[in-house]
Amino acid sequence: MRRDAAGGPGPRPRAIRRILRICLLLAAAPASAQAPVQESACEDVQPGPPAHAAEAACSFLLDNDIPAGPAERARILVNRGVARTLTGAIDGAGADFDAAVALDPANLHARSNRAAMAVGRGDHEAALADLDAVIAANPDFPLAQLSRARVRRALGDRDGARSDLDAAIEAAPMLFEHYALRGDLRR
Repeated sequence: MRRDAAGGPGPRPRAIRRILRICLLLAAAPASAQAPVQESACEDVQPGPPAHAAEAACSFLLDNDIPAGPAERARILVNRGVARTLTGAIDGAGADFDAAVALDPANLHARSNRAAMAVGRGDHEAALADLDAVIAANPDFPLAQLSRARVRRALGDRDGARSDLDAAIEAAPMLFEHYALRGDLRR
């Protein structure tokens, strides 16, 4: 029987593999598909028991230092942050996104979600900084461009918002929400 650091029974390897598989499935979005909270790698997690289970699985992995490196830890922190958002634990979610960005500044999921949290707090300048970094890393990311357009509009930068919307429409002409916001900016 395995023993943990305190001498008690440690986690069973089979249980660890099962939980790791669950969290890895949650983190399996390709880098090109990274997006804000509603489109993140945890999009299959629904509010209620599934979100609580995902949060518990990710917490178990993080608490037991199972992720191998900073990038993997950051991905699991993002997944737990999304699960926490769905369960209403907003402060914990924000802390997870901050920790994920600190571990892996190139993680677009972490930055996108952190920007969404900043918008929710009314901190548009912080959101703009994260969205600038996301778009710099992935210029053809229409959902980030839409988010940045909304932030710029809130900050009074209508020309910047229009520019973002034009780029978003060029990258994804079938996303009609871009057109609606652009029309609103023309008023």
